[in-house]
Amino acid sequence: MSTAEQAYNDIIAHIEENRLEAAIAALLSFAQQDSPDKTTAVRMRRSDLKTLEEEALIMGESAGIRERRSTLKLQLFRLADAIHQDTKNKAASAPPPVSGASEPVAVSPYSTPRGEGPVKVFLSYASEPADQAGGEELRKSMALLLHLKKVEIFDQQKSPAGNRDAALRGALNEAEAILLLLSNNFLSSLECLGIQQDAYNLYQQNRAIVIPVLFNPCEWKDLDIGRLQALPREGKFITQWDNTDEAYTRISREVNVLAKSIRERLDYSAASPQTANKAKPVYNTDELRDIFRKGNPEELIQQLIRLTRAEKPLYDQVLLLEQRWHEISEDEKYNTASVESITIRTNKLKQSLLGLIREMEG
Repeated sequence: MSTAEQAYNDIIAHIEENRLEAAIAALLSFAQQDSPDKTTAVRMRRSDLKTLEEEALIMGESAGIRERRSTLKLQLFRLADAIHQDTKNKAASAPPPVSGASEPVAVSPYSTPRGEGPVKVFLSYASEPADQAGGEELRKSMALLLHLKKVEIFDQQKSPAGNRDAALRGALNEAEAILLLLSNNFLSSLECLGIQQDAYNLYQQNRAIVIPVLFNPCEWKDLDIGRLQALPREGKFITQWDNTDEAYTRISREVNVLAKSIRERLDYSAASPQTANKAKPVYNTDELRDIFRKGNPEELIQQLIRLTRAEKPLYDQVLLLEQRWHEISEDEKYNTASVESITIRTNKLKQSLLGLIREMEG
């Protein structure tokens, strides 16, 4: 049996036996080899599984949870079949090996190495015409920065021909600033959502600054990047401005200011995200999960503060959660919010706490 056939059979077995996390990990590896255009879809299913497990832990195994898990399994079966077919097609169309042929050399997406020359900017936006126009206007607003070689831009929608997924991944890994042009089109694009998730991971590793750019009205606060500072700072979407040129100009000014100091803020010690992951501290989260199950958010938050104090991105997240907990406690103590509101906010806080624990587990 070929390696690809064995990988496919292993994935199917994982799904049938409800080992969905293992199935998704194997699917991602399978897709990266022979079907890179489907890696974003696999990452989305991983995000769906994470959300599903968090809700199941909070609310229990309800009928709705079981139904969604069945739907997720069906989606994984279909993805496995599609990637398997891509593998077969690739094998059937591959030319015979040429003796002495050399492997193609990867071309860097930027003109200089990371940390040298212009600041490396990755610009992400959806492929729909309105978003394309917005991306072009944002590039125009930074024309002087480009001319003065303060920044260099890799454009998601103008990536070079060839393996698109590999080109995007390589550019993201080398980027120092990542601009995400947010709209409903962005939120409905699997590729854009995958880039958003990868960008946030780089932000957590202190390898890149991530800037949500408010383009067209959309509900973006539930994304991983929802807690980050967005531009324009006024919090109004660009298309809602009377003078959109002014909005783009303000964003360009912010990027200019950022470019002057960004290299003092980022970690350049790791050659790649994989290397950075190895350097991340290892947390024993068993105790944290025990506290979570006992339903004591305050104790859990204090424990998280002690554990994450040396890792700034995580520590900042915990401090924000502590502030939210104090606000909920005050409203409950002084009866300044409805019971329904307090319950909803408490459940959202619990979801955020559980998400943070999972993040600490890698």
